[in-house]
Amino acid sequence: MEHINAEPKQFSSELVEYRPLTYNEQSLGLTHWETIFGFSRDCFERYYSLAASPDYQVGDTLGAWYQRSLISTVHICRLKCEWNDEIFLCGGIALVATLAEYRCHGLSRHLLNLAIEKMKNEGFHFSFLGTDQPGHYAALDWEESNVPYLTIKLNEDNAGSMAKWSPFDVCKLIPIYKTRKRPLQFQRSKSYFEHWVGWDWRRTSAIVNIIDDGYIVLSAPDEEEKRWTVIEWKAPNEDTENVLFKSAASEALKRGTKNLRIDTLPQYLDKQHFRELGHLTEKQNNNIMLRNINLPMEKYKELLQLYESGKAVWWRGDWF
Repeated sequence: MEHINAEPKQFSSELVEYRPLTYNEQSLGLTHWETIFGFSRDCFERYYSLAASPDYQVGDTLGAWYQRSLISTVHICRLKCEWNDEIFLCGGIALVATLAEYRCHGLSRHLLNLAIEKMKNEGFHFSFLGTDQPGHYAALDWEESNVPYLTIKLNEDNAGSMAKWSPFDVCKLIPIYKTRKRPLQFQRSKSYFEHWVGWDWRRTSAIVNIIDDGYIVLSAPDEEEKRWTVIEWKAPNEDTENVLFKSAASEALKRGTKNLRIDTLPQYLDKQHFRELGHLTEKQNNNIMLRNINLPMEKYKELLQLYESGKAVWWRGDWF
């Protein structure tokens, strides 16, 4: 989540103070983000809530202050990742937000440099962000990761599944999420699953099909999209993955659309298998960027390859 470009306003950059927000200043951060992004306050309260962000620490929001007013922010989300039975700390860059009259003065760039320094000093391994302005971050060594996804124009004969779809049940999903692992995935506590992932799923009216050894999540179309989206799934093998995707195709057709998006490549099935469901198109999401913080370079390159191959996934529920 970011907002950085507009016409500049003359002011004295020498008078800008850069420092983290204190606990008592968090409400100023919430008001700042509401003003700039226009979303409801509960969207931003998650960043400070230990229920939704259990690893949050006071000081993870960096601010630029001018004449005692908060005019720009960068927030670091602390996310733990499992990778080859090791735990790695990811710094998610979010809420890059500058008031319109103070943009184009390098405020967010200065804050991003402070964020990089903070992550290096506090033992983060790598950093993650989503953006439609990659040049702003590429200058500070974040790299675009061309993450694959699929779209399918569904055949009408896929509507036969009798799967039971319902709102999500965290208690049923957690054991499957933990045991049906991708090569790299974010850790999810029950609280985080309910209050961070669940907040997003409720917002998008997501529905879930849970079977004995897997699950799949469909997100409802927004006003612009005319398609349902598979935003997450877990399966132990090819057969289960096949059952889950067929159920998603069937449900999309039952709900009145032939268009289905799948947010990454299948874990077990060959992607060509989806041609049985309809006309398949593979595309790339170029809005995801990664940056090395404290990983050996060989390990970091391996990380990039995992995301670009679709083996590692930044599920929508984890977006920040």
